[in-house]
Amino acid sequence: MLDFRRLRSCLVPLTAFHAFLIVWSAAPAAAQEAPQPRHVGSASCITCHESAAEAWQGSDHALAWTAPDEMTVLGDFDDATFDRQGVVTRFTRQGDAFAVETEDGNGQRRSFDVVGVAGIHPLQQYLLSPEPGRTQAFDLAWDTVRHAWFDLYPGEKLRPGDGMQWTGPYKSWEARCAECHATGFSRNYDATTRTYDPLVAEIGVACEACHGPGEAHNAWAAAPDTFDPAAWPGLTPHGLTIDLAASAEVEIQQCAGCHS
Repeated sequence: MLDFRRLRSCLVPLTAFHAFLIVWSAAPAAAQEAPQPRHVGSASCITCHESAAEAWQGSDHALAWTAPDEMTVLGDFDDATFDRQGVVTRFTRQGDAFAVETEDGNGQRRSFDVVGVAGIHPLQQYLLSPEPGRTQAFDLAWDTVRHAWFDLYPGEKLRPGDGMQWTGPYKSWEARCAECHATGFSRNYDATTRTYDPLVAEIGVACEACHGPGEAHNAWAAAPDTFDPAAWPGLTPHGLTIDLAASAEVEIQQCAGCHS
């Protein structure tokens, strides 16, 4: 006599196994990621785009983020002081090294090296690193019109522990600012240590921040007759990832993220 219970116990796993085979065989193969052109740096654009490069150099875009030196730092760091709600901040320099002595995130006075410069007009901010893996935008800025230190939050008592105090999360350069001040920026955040190890193709808003990585475009410029746009799917015939002349919508989508 046929034992239906035993037969059913065999059929159940077989049915499940065959269902798995059907689903697995029907699943599409993982698509191979298309190669993407790399950033090549604005210096490689100047040869063919001299007039555009000349207009860009010294612009708000070019000076959106610069390294601190005698030319880029416009603020008064000759032992200048600023009293903000009882907290006296001192700005000093030694050659091309600039420092800010102020209250840290624990309410202690410390001296911080200026590790970056943000902007040019009408205000210039300075970037400080309270600890490895974190860069913060200091909230006393230099007014480049009035030539004076400027409190971004006049009348507000921002003390350690306040998110708006310069060491707080709202002043995190990597998390909240750098992407719109750089070219090819990646935060590279480590949630375990709560620190950043950012990757950046170029500081400042350079050519490739608006036009996209230029490797394929350079290949087209070097040999336009033999250039194969199919080697980098999704590019324009001239090897660009973004064609700002295509439509107003393209320009809006490319620019509005930082200008809205």
